[in-house]
Amino acid sequence: MTARMLTMPALRLPRLPRLPHARPTLASLVLATTAALYLIAALSVTALSPGADPAHANLPRLSSTNLSVPGLGAPPVPEPLQFRDVAPADAVAINAAIPVSDAPNPAARPFQAPFATPADRLRATECLTAAIYYRSEEHT
Repeated sequence: MTARMLTMPALRLPRLPRLPHARPTLASLVLATTAALYLIAALSVTALSPGADPAHANLPRLSSTNLSVPGLGAPPVPEPLQFRDVAPADAVAINAAIPVSDAPNPAARPFQAPFATPADRLRATECLTAAIYYRSEEHT
C-alpha cells in the first residue's frame, strides 16, 4: 500500500486564495491588541474594591443593639435550642404517646401543569432536566 492510496483528497480543505494586500503581520497585530485589551480588562476588574452587596444596598446596617428595621419592627426572638436530659425509659414512653395512623396513605395526584403552549412545556422540561443534572454533578 502506498502513501498515495492512504490519502483522501475529498477530505482536504481547499487552499484559500492569498489576498495581495493582507499581511501576516496585520493578523498578529490584531491578535496582540485583543490579548492586551483582555489583560487590561482583567487587571481593572481585579483592582476594584469590593462594594456593598447590591441586593442589600438600601437596607440600614443592623447592629447588635439596633435589631429593628424601620417599618417592619424587630424580628421575633427564636426559641432556645436546648435539649432536655431524658432517661431512655421516659423517651420510649414519650415516643409511644405520639399518635401514629394505621390508615392507608393514598398516593398523590399526578402533577398536571397547565402549559400555555408546547414550547412552554419543552422549556420547563429542559429546565428541570438541567437542574437535576447539575444537582447530581454537585454531589459526585
